[in-house]
Amino acid sequence: MESRWIEVKVVEKQFGGFYFCEVMKMRKQMIKAFTLVELMVVIMIVAILAAVLVPTIRGRVNRARWSEGMAGAGTIATALRAWCAEQGVDKAAAPALADIGLAAGDLQGKYFDSGDYAISSLTYDADDGTFDYLITVTAPTGVQGGPVTLDEAGVWLNVP
Repeated sequence: MESRWIEVKVVEKQFGGFYFCEVMKMRKQMIKAFTLVELMVVIMIVAILAAVLVPTIRGRVNRARWSEGMAGAGTIATALRAWCAEQGVDKAAAPALADIGLAAGDLQGKYFDSGDYAISSLTYDADDGTFDYLITVTAPTGVQGGPVTLDEAGVWLNVP
């Protein structure tokens, strides 16, 4: 804070028959504060930013929910590759999740569970190692969009 000296009053004093004039000085402190207009401008800026960001953030919540389902599909893809390698024979039919070593609770998440995943198709040729599959994830209650599909190349289709 900045302070300034200002003259306040003049006092006469008598000392041994002589009069002396004394100038009393006091400190005046400057008070710094925001004006009402400045505060209103800041409040308006914050309100505009909130109006723009809230819908964007709400859209990200649904995308975050789908990331759980997509992670589960990746787990199924890894288990499916391991299962085909262990079997070592040609496959032309899609197995159940239990057949590839995934129990019902293995895919239990906050939004998705094992009933939301399906292996749509599977083709595995043990001789040349070609491998084709589609894993479909359907949206449970409370999650918008879908279904989302993962193929053998790791490409996601219909991502919300």
